[in-house]
Amino acid sequence: MEKKKILLVDDDPSVLNLIARWLAMEGLSCDTAISAEDALVLLKTAPYDLVISDFCMGGKSGLVLLDEVRAISDEIAFIMFTGMATRETAILALQKGAYSYLLKPLNREEFLLHSFSAFERQKLFKENKYVQRRLEQQVREKTKHIRAREAQIAHRLVSASGYRDEETGEHIKRIGLCCARFAQIIGASEDEIEDINLAGSMHDVGKIGIPDTILFKQGKLTEEEFGVIKKHCAIGAKILAGTDIPVLKLAHDIALYHHEKWDGTGYPCQLRKEEIPLPARMTAIVDVYDALSNDRVYRRAFPEPQVVQMMNEMTGHHFDPELFRIFEQNLSSFREILFAMPDSLYSGHEA
Repeated sequence: MEKKKILLVDDDPSVLNLIARWLAMEGLSCDTAISAEDALVLLKTAPYDLVISDFCMGGKSGLVLLDEVRAISDEIAFIMFTGMATRETAILALQKGAYSYLLKPLNREEFLLHSFSAFERQKLFKENKYVQRRLEQQVREKTKHIRAREAQIAHRLVSASGYRDEETGEHIKRIGLCCARFAQIIGASEDEIEDINLAGSMHDVGKIGIPDTILFKQGKLTEEEFGVIKKHCAIGAKILAGTDIPVLKLAHDIALYHHEKWDGTGYPCQLRKEEIPLPARMTAIVDVYDALSNDRVYRRAFPEPQVVQMMNEMTGHHFDPELFRIFEQNLSSFREILFAMPDSLYSGHEA
């Protein structure tokens, strides 16, 4: 057996000396402590494989020590012994993670049997933990590989839309990053943040199907032309439909619903309030902020104070009021993304 590091804890020195002799006869050495407080000092300065402690001591009890040992490491084996046994304390000690619960006066053979059994259980626990870590790492690597493939698909779709509309150059990157920042602010997980970054950048992928004569028209669109522009939501949703890939399913909802409005006057489905998926409601806010803050073929960008004022007037009608409040409170985060990735060309019409 590999050399084990053992810590004995009892406020009775004679018990410590007796147990130490038993262990020495088996080729095992140990450190001793006469209180839980002294034991904790030793535990914080050196790694131990096994702690053997009395239940009832002056100061902190053996149960308190057990809790603190578990807080330090779940790999330390723990044996409790006592001369004041009750069924309840035994059950409690085992529930808290003690490997064994022994009664005083200790029997040498029984004590050694439980000690070596604790070493074996500790070994199995460590081996199982190692296997679990390996499996978790394999799952993470597999998941990372799958997500990389999903990202590649998403980037290719975004790239394809970029050939149709200069607006989908820096604009689509900014919208993805702004959606991700929004998700981070409201407490989304890392995976959710990564997904909405990709999905948000595909919000206007449907503009692939809009004619250049309308998309890049200089000046105001006719009602009929604007009706054609509005079709990009359904076109994008159709492109992204029929998949089990989570990021593309999310992108489908954003593409289809990012022009819905809080009061139900948006398009294409006239959804109201929480009927509109949360990612689409976030995208609606950052999309309008980005559009108003940048040049278009038919107008120049508005200064930020005017943009915020215009958007405040839309809140409760166009935007989710609570989400817009969060957006406004964190405006500097979105401004940072806007200024870091400026448009190189005037962009097309914003539906």
